[in-house]
Amino acid sequence: MRGKFIFRVKDLLPIWEEVCELKGMNSWAIAEGLMDKEDEITFTLEEAVSLGLINYGKIK
Repeated sequence: MRGKFIFRVKDLLPIWEEVCELKGMNSWAIAEGLMDKEDEITFTLEEAVSLGLINYGKIK
């Protein structure tokens, strides 16, 4: 199964630092008004699994 997984920023706040590091984003983007908590971020399957957002078992 391959696909894209979309999450709202507000749902990612507990792991925000990890999300920013993975995506190469500024961790202060919300505080600086560059992003809103209702904005969405798209992840690949591999990214979502690596952050623990989904459990897909072993990826080959």
